[in-house]
Amino acid sequence: MTTCTTRPCGTTAPAKPALGNLPGCGVCAALAEQSAEAVARGDHAKATRCNAEIRNHPPHPGDRRMSPAAAQLDIQAMRADAQLLLTPDADATPEDGLSELTLRMRGHIMRLTPAVEDAMAAHPHNDDVWANALGSVTRAGFRLLEEPPNGSLTQAIAYAQRLARAVIALTDALTALKAAR
Repeated sequence: MTTCTTRPCGTTAPAKPALGNLPGCGVCAALAEQSAEAVARGDHAKATRCNAEIRNHPPHPGDRRMSPAAAQLDIQAMRADAQLLLTPDADATPEDGLSELTLRMRGHIMRLTPAVEDAMAAHPHNDDVWANALGSVTRAGFRLLEEPPNGSLTQAIAYAQRLARAVIALTDALTALKAAR
């Protein structure tokens, strides 16, 4: 994003739509045109809303948004990794093994989140399965924003366990969304 120099507030201009603007899609083309017009007028809020709509537009065949989430996820292996941190003897995990598991949990969340979001896009927004998935994605996002503790081993274990619970919640949500189709 670039900083707006025409306004004294120093707000940032909306990012260009990175995804969804594919040739042949009338919706994407219209939204991209509206976004460009809004930027030209200086209406950055409108441009940002248009760009968000383009990003949230259902994926097109061949769209690169489909590839990471559509890739085969080994949900059972992800759940097994998370369970290692949630067992009663997780406190006995060696510190070097804990950092590896923590990184693995973060990676699982990063791979699961777009898959759950894609499954949510194909699901009605007015039911409990969708609402549960939305909550799981939101909580997982907050877990990724947390700073890993630099303090004690106890804090590091608690952080890793929060990540593990997020992985479990995301796998549960993805399974429920797929079953509800």
